[in-house]
Amino acid sequence: MKNIWVRYAIISAGIVLLVITGYNSYLSKNDFEDYKTSSATWSALKNEDVRLNEHFLLIRTLMTDNYDVLVQIIKDIRSLQANAESQLQDDIHDWQAFDGDVHQLFDLMQEKFEAVERYKSDHAILQNSENYLPILMAGLDKTASEHVNKMLYELVSKVYLYTHKPSPEKKQSIEVQLNQVLDEPMSADAAQTLQVLVLHVGQVMRKSKRLLELSEEILAIPTGKKIDEIINFHEQFHADAVALGDTYKLFLAIFSGLLLFWISLAMKRQQTVADALEDAIVELDYQKRAQDQHSIIGITDRSGKITYANKKFCEISQYSFEELIGQDHRLLNSGVHGRDFFKQMWKTIGRGDIWKGEICNQRKDGSLYWVDTTIVPFMGEDGKVERHIAIRTDITNRKTMELALKKSEEDTRRVLETSLDPFAMVDESGKISHWNSKAEEVLGYAAQDLIGVSGLDTIFMADEFEQMMQAALNPALNAHMVVQAKHRDGYTVPLQISMVSLSDDNNGSFSVFMHDISNQLENEKKLKLARDEAMESSRMKSMFLSTVSHEIRTPMNGIVGMSDLLLDTPLNSEQQHFVSTIISSSQALLTIINDILDFSKFESGQMHIEPIEFCLSSLVEGSAELASHRSKNENTAVYAFADDAIPPLLLGDAGRLRQVMLNLTDNAIKFTESGEVVVKAMVVASNESSVDIAFSVRDTGIGIAEEAQSRLFQPFVQADGSTTRKYGGTGLGLAISKRIVNLMGGDIVLESEVGKGTSFSFTLQFPIAETDEALRLVNDLPQPELQSIMHQSLLVVDDDETAREIFAHYLSSWGLNFHVCKDAAEALAYLQTSPPIDGMIIDKAMPDIDGFALIHQIRQMETYKDVPAILATTIDASKKRAIANEHGYQEVLSKPFGKSQLFDVVVACLHPKDESEQDVGAFAPEANATDAGESTAQTKLGIRLLLVEDNEVNQKVASVHLAKLGYDVDIAANGQLALQAMAEKKYPVVLMDCQMPVMDGFETTKHIRDLEHINGGHTPIVAMTANAMKGDRERCIAAGMDDYVSKPISRRELSDVVKKWLEKGLEKGLEKGLEKGLEKEPEQTVASDVEQGAASAPASALIFDLDRTRALLGDDPAIIAEVMDIFISSMRCIVEEQMLQAFKHEQWDALYAHAHELKGAASNIGGTGIALICGELEARCQLQDGNGIGEHLAQLQDALVQVRQLRRSLGSDV
Repeated sequence: MKNIWVRYAIISAGIVLLVITGYNSYLSKNDFEDYKTSSATWSALKNEDVRLNEHFLLIRTLMTDNYDVLVQIIKDIRSLQANAESQLQDDIHDWQAFDGDVHQLFDLMQEKFEAVERYKSDHAILQNSENYLPILMAGLDKTASEHVNKMLYELVSKVYLYTHKPSPEKKQSIEVQLNQVLDEPMSADAAQTLQVLVLHVGQVMRKSKRLLELSEEILAIPTGKKIDEIINFHEQFHADAVALGDTYKLFLAIFSGLLLFWISLAMKRQQTVADALEDAIVELDYQKRAQDQHSIIGITDRSGKITYANKKFCEISQYSFEELIGQDHRLLNSGVHGRDFFKQMWKTIGRGDIWKGEICNQRKDGSLYWVDTTIVPFMGEDGKVERHIAIRTDITNRKTMELALKKSEEDTRRVLETSLDPFAMVDESGKISHWNSKAEEVLGYAAQDLIGVSGLDTIFMADEFEQMMQAALNPALNAHMVVQAKHRDGYTVPLQISMVSLSDDNNGSFSVFMHDISNQLENEKKLKLARDEAMESSRMKSMFLSTVSHEIRTPMNGIVGMSDLLLDTPLNSEQQHFVSTIISSSQALLTIINDILDFSKFESGQMHIEPIEFCLSSLVEGSAELASHRSKNENTAVYAFADDAIPPLLLGDAGRLRQVMLNLTDNAIKFTESGEVVVKAMVVASNESSVDIAFSVRDTGIGIAEEAQSRLFQPFVQADGSTTRKYGGTGLGLAISKRIVNLMGGDIVLESEVGKGTSFSFTLQFPIAETDEALRLVNDLPQPELQSIMHQSLLVVDDDETAREIFAHYLSSWGLNFHVCKDAAEALAYLQTSPPIDGMIIDKAMPDIDGFALIHQIRQMETYKDVPAILATTIDASKKRAIANEHGYQEVLSKPFGKSQLFDVVVACLHPKDESEQDVGAFAPEANATDAGESTAQTKLGIRLLLVEDNEVNQKVASVHLAKLGYDVDIAANGQLALQAMAEKKYPVVLMDCQMPVMDGFETTKHIRDLEHINGGHTPIVAMTANAMKGDRERCIAAGMDDYVSKPISRRELSDVVKKWLEKGLEKGLEKGLEKGLEKEPEQTVASDVEQGAASAPASALIFDLDRTRALLGDDPAIIAEVMDIFISSMRCIVEEQMLQAFKHEQWDALYAHAHELKGAASNIGGTGIALICGELEARCQLQDGNGIGEHLAQLQDALVQVRQLRRSLGSDV
């Protein structure tokens, strides 16, 4: 310790001496360098001043006229002035002592510079006048006399002499001679020139004198003398500074000696103190060891920094000794104590008093610990605290338990006090011991008025209080009770309470939890009122939609009906086009109305899914086929593909699913001017009871911009305004489709790219319908025909990849060998080397070489001259069949095609039947049965009906339809007139409009039924209404009507419903004259005659009467073919799906409806044999004769096969 302080003293003394010596040497050297620089600057300034005077004298004596050198000298002097002044300020500390001399010099310099500038200016003026004198003299030579010119030349010579050395004598001589010249006679021009000359002479004389004066003034300025004075002063100042430096060196030597002496004394004293401290430290170490065993000790200096921490301190704080030293005690601050706590603590310590207390500190890991602390301050000589010693004891465990108990009590108090519900506690004496603020608010009693004073019996009713006490003492009864409490203001408050005993021995202390249910009861009341209002609003909305539907459909009935009637009149081609346009536009408007009604069903929550058994494959293929037929777009190919793994029958809402598929397919075709539309249904998952089907409709159309996709499924919104203008539509279709899919448990996903196309997809799960072996066979292909084409070879040529994939899938599943080519060139190359083939399928629309050109080239090859070929085209097959036959094709396949259509065409192509194989009896033309659907206007049935309708247009439409069906019609404009008519005459059927003035249809029906109840009898009443909402039919039936038809009414619907009720009237013997009229319709066989007629019906009964078809549809082969194709598709769906399912589940009413539907369709196109079978089937359904129904279903299946064969055999020669 001693050696350390000695070394410190020696090192410090050495450093001081070195610093002083070095600094003194530096100052001396630096001062000398500054002096040299400054002296050089002032010498240069003096030299430049001398140069300035010399060069000015050269100019004055005309030894030079170069002012540039003079200007440069002045510039250099100015620069030296600035440097000299700066150096003097740095070199001479007492600069102010001769600052005046320097500025005086600079002022003299500035005066000289200004005089030089004036000299330059005046000299320039002088030179200008001198230059004009010769010019003027030359002018006077021509205008003045010779004598005058001679005098002038003498005058000018004197002037030049004057400029070199001006004097009064020379000036006087010039003036005398000038006056003499002016006295001489001369011309006006000469006199004028002379005047100018006189002016210049005067200017020269004045400036010459001025230049002389300026020269004397410049040379007289004492700048050189002043520079010498400053230089002398600077030298003297430097000498004084050197002398002062020597004095400082002497002082430094003396100071160094004294410093060394002081150091030696200090070292001696330090050694003495060090010995004493060493002894004290040993003693303190003994005490510290004893103290460290249980105490936490820390020492803090005056600034609050920790200077010492014992081992116990480090252990409890988790900080190492090094981490604590130099840190403030705030390192351990836990945040538990506020600023006032520490402020008071430091205030006590600052007074020098010992502070004791409990402090919560924070360990390094963030955990807290408590210490019982004693802080002892130690005061310095200045009377202020110099350091503190803190001695602490760990009390964490005790403090933790105390805080936990306190926190628990505080939490309980806070919860009870801040509870949103009233709360009370009752002690064992029955007095209220706690009453929270919410109880005060709800019941109005202040806590101080109740606590310790009253019991709960002052608040609750006596009987209810007794129940509460029993519940408190018996936990089994302690359920939530609703009681009425008395408010301080006198009214009652409904409360839901729960009571809990606070002691095990049931000494009477318990807690009461209360909940104010006033708002709850009020909300329940409001909710009931709101529900009633919502139900009334929904009812009014449904009524409004029903009314609006009626008001729209009533005029639409007139438009559609009159248009249909107009088509039956003689029209030229243009008029037929106009009427067809009216009909198509009306149908489009009806579609919009139906969309709006569907949307309204969703909005009112009335849309429901009604599952039935259906064939999904037929639905998908049929939707694509129908959409394609409706579009008439020959540039867009439509394809439909249903996965073979789809079960034959599923359970679902086929109608709504067909609506979605048609909407998506229609949109895809509408927005694809050329390209393709692909409709697919694929199995993505399945089990024994259900199957997940992924539906997709993809097109290659215009696509949808990304910013428009988000609003596409919103009602009444399309992608953009241009879409609506170009393609039309309401924007409801996609919104309705999405909601239907959502209702079925799926969601429509949209993927689109502008210019490339769009894809809509969704996945739905369907239960699998129970399918027996017989039903499975119905959906399978005919085995004999399948065996006949198996292993035969086909060539498929189509440029569309999708079409090639579908062809490949179906053909491979049937066991055919085939080769697929993408264009004509590839096909021709293949045929050159291929083995023989049995048939070809060639697409019509291919680039470069189309289907017609290709078949011509193939027919020129001898090997393939007679190979049958199928033309695949997007145009309806019936319209292309004749031209296809002319070009060498045997069959035509329309796109989109289903599996069965492709199968039928391939079979017909590979195995065509000749006339001997046809079932001639099945297609005999001799049939004379009348049309079951319509009678001609000339065939009167002798039956008079009553039409009750207020609208004149609807009256006209209905009456004309009925007249064409062979009925006579009486018309009543309202219900009151109808009652009068029925009182005078008995009608077999009444057609009743529902909404009419005076008396509507519902009230009229009620009057009719009341009269029938008294007088007996029953007149069939058929409602005719424009309402199309769900429940309208039920409302009509509930009102006493027998049946229902919706406007606009077609003739077929009208025929069916009238004949239906005429048949029932005949069975009841309502009117004898009816039987004669009905004998003209042989298919309307009554139930009593069915058994005998069915038993005797020959197997070769007439199925299809082509003559009748031509009579009904005209002689256009294309129209006949198109209608037959649609009928075959519809008949297949009705027979193979709907009828068989209804038969399987013994749903006789549904089967009757399907038979009735097929009968009407068959009758309208000449299918008289099919209509006869359906009529017999209707009767069997009424008798619920299962065996007879099965036989007729088999007959319909055979009839379907025969119709298909008939259609294939007709080709283009319909």
